Amino acid sequence: MKYAKYIIAVLALFLALSAFSFAPESHTESDFLLDTYVSITVYGRHGDKAAKAALARVRELDRLLSAFYPESDVAKINRAGANTPTAVSEECFHLLLRALSLCKQSDGAFDVTIKPVMDLWGFGSDNQRIPAQNELSAALDKVDFRFVSLNSADKTVTLLKEGMAIDLGGVAKGYCADEAAEVLKNEGAENFYLDFGGNVITKGEIPLGLSERLKRRAKTRPFVVGIQDPKGTRGNIFETITTEQAQTAIVTSGGYERYFEENGVNYHHILSPATGKQPQNGVLSVTVVGSQSETADALSTALFVLGPGGCEKFEGLFDEVLFVMGTGEVKKIYPRGEK
Repeated sequence: MKYAKYIIAVLALFLALSAFSFAPESHTESDFLLDTYVSITVYGRHGDKAAKAALARVRELDRLLSAFYPESDVAKINRAGANTPTAVSEECFHLLLRALSLCKQSDGAFDVTIKPVMDLWGFGSDNQRIPAQNELSAALDKVDFRFVSLNSADKTVTLLKEGMAIDLGGVAKGYCADEAAEVLKNEGAENFYLDFGGNVITKGEIPLGLSERLKRRAKTRPFVVGIQDPKGTRGNIFETITTEQAQTAIVTSGGYERYFEENGVNYHHILSPATGKQPQNGVLSVTVVGSQSETADALSTALFVLGPGGCEKFEGLFDEVLFVMGTGEVKKIYPRGEK
């Protein structure tokens, strides 16, 4: 009897300690999609159902928008050739419509028709190389978003120049992240963190366990998103952004993610549509903070090309832009009238 009481006391103590340090439920779903690692974390009960539904939506969109899949809408457009209308999905049509609007607003610094130039450089393939100038000139003649025609009546896309091709990689990750967030909210999720390889969305805050609640005197804590040091090794964080409870998108573009080295020089994948080469403006990375990941995605690419002065073109489309310069300087730019 004495031993039974002892065992009961130990169990009671164990349960009390477990409850004291108990961490709230969270569920993460992940996969390699959109040519990157996608992770969706939902906090709270039934988060597994919401996370699974969101990831399923991303898988569906990846099949529509990735140029790597032969039956994707993008691949069909590129395969059709010049002056041949191609019927596409609602998702692809409206994404391309918004993307072309951003191309225009950026004066071509962001251009979805840059694929012929990207293919020359061979990024992501076994044939990465520095193209000859005559090759670049020929490819650049096929780069011009103004020669993409959209017909809203029958949802068709037509490329108007021979040899043109589109790539939605500069905006698709952001769009898919926004779509995943919508699925989560429709499933009732209130607190979540999405990471789509440099494209982050947060909403709400992280619920705390009992011990953390007592320590912090709070039930939740905000999400803190780390910004990669473009000169450091992967995971080396030099700046953090603490998000508010409202849905927040944080997108970073940098030359440190995808590049090759030749003769001691790094050649990264972010190219100027005007020259077909890496921009020479001293920018190492650009982080855009806003409400929409799709818009922030396109802006991070455009501003990498344009530099800090380009922010004036996008008033009203961002909450903050953070430039890391080759000199080590960090430039933070806010909409007019703020900070």
